[in-house]
Amino acid sequence: MKEDNEYIQNIMNEVAHQWRQPLSHINSIVFSIDSILYENGIKNKEIEKKLNEIESITKHMSKTIDDLNNKSMENDDTIFLVNVFDEITTLISSRLEKERIKLIIDVDKSISIQSNTRTLLQAIINILHNSIDALLERNIFNAYIKINVSKTEKDISIKIIDNGGGITENTMRKIFDKDYTTKHSTEGSGVGLHMTKEIIEKHLQADLNVYNIDCGVCFEINFKSSTLDEI
Repeated sequence: MKEDNEYIQNIMNEVAHQWRQPLSHINSIVFSIDSILYENGIKNKEIEKKLNEIESITKHMSKTIDDLNNKSMENDDTIFLVNVFDEITTLISSRLEKERIKLIIDVDKSISIQSNTRTLLQAIINILHNSIDALLERNIFNAYIKINVSKTEKDISIKIIDNGGGITENTMRKIFDKDYTTKHSTEGSGVGLHMTKEIIEKHLQADLNVYNIDCGVCFEINFKSSTLDEI
């Protein structure tokens, strides 16, 4: 347990360190572009939209770095899940639009939990990027990802479903292993889903499971009764 926590923290510290300089450079580029457009009297709604998207993404990444360095992953707040998914949509909308993948979200605006906003947001984004990668790898026609949030008296379930055709039993058994990946070695390692599961189960006090459904794969996050917020 101690070694796992140290492993996660070391990875997070390394990510935070590597992000800072590129983020600063990106922000400088955005500022320069904005200044050039202003000085030349150029107004383009599409360019402004893309610059705003870049700013939203870099702000999210900067906030994540601050959270990692401050170890604020343990601080819980009341989270309305509709707000979490609104922010997620903003952060990944450009990639979804580029890859022509439809995102369908079904969540009641009244559903809330006691958890850490940034940690939950990052964990869900990790899962979504994994689903996007799978859909692209398989060239799925009319690709989509559905997010369904349901609540009972005992738990809250977040289901992230894609229509990528499912995964094999062998992959299912290994998908959360530390070093397992279905990608080529040049495309990264299996740390993403392994860390996502660690973060969800150890820091958010929830369960993460994966299983096949008719159209593809479902990643399901279940929050235990102790994390539910009564309002």
